Amino acid sequence: MPRSGEATRQNILDAAQNLVLRHGLAGASIDRIISAADITKGAFFHHFPNKAALAEAVIARFIKAEAELFASICGQAERLSDDSVQRLLNIIGLYADALDDHPEVVNGCLYASVAMQRSEFPDNAISIATGSIDDATRMLRPYYEAAIAASPPRKDVDVDDLVDMFVTVGEGAMIMAGLRQDPSVPGKQFRVLKTQMEAIFGR
Repeated sequence: MPRSGEATRQNILDAAQNLVLRHGLAGASIDRIISAADITKGAFFHHFPNKAALAEAVIARFIKAEAELFASICGQAERLSDDSVQRLLNIIGLYADALDDHPEVVNGCLYASVAMQRSEFPDNAISIATGSIDDATRMLRPYYEAAIAASPPRKDVDVDDLVDMFVTVGEGAMIMAGLRQDPSVPGKQFRVLKTQMEAIFGR
């Protein structure tokens, strides 16, 4: 059970993340966050010295959760198959299933918020978000490399382009889910990506 102070901190981060996704960082004023979290101004500044520190903490928490989810999915994919191509397909399929369990995807994605509102976010927050995308592609790249080595595609494909496609499908699907208010979009799009990878690798 979290201590009261930690519970308050998480409550502030929850309120801030929701407001950033709905109104952008500029629209997520400290007063709005305080009201949404139902706390005092003193409680806010006890946990965060300023809005920039809060923005960094919101993004860092989001990234940590994403990294833990993805590491778990990769571990599960490895346990399910020793076949390099199947492992890659499992990662994509398991990620699609995981997205099905998160209807809040219709609220948007912090990566997209940072990308579209770069001028609103502190430089360090942008660096954290960019670094996280780089970390994700570094984690994925060996799986694509192994699949290509095990089952060379009939046409030349660049491994980095394939890895970037995974990330691009995810971000594009989040935007579409928000516009349509349809939480099923991301999972469906990753299943289409899985079908494309099956065709590329002759499965």
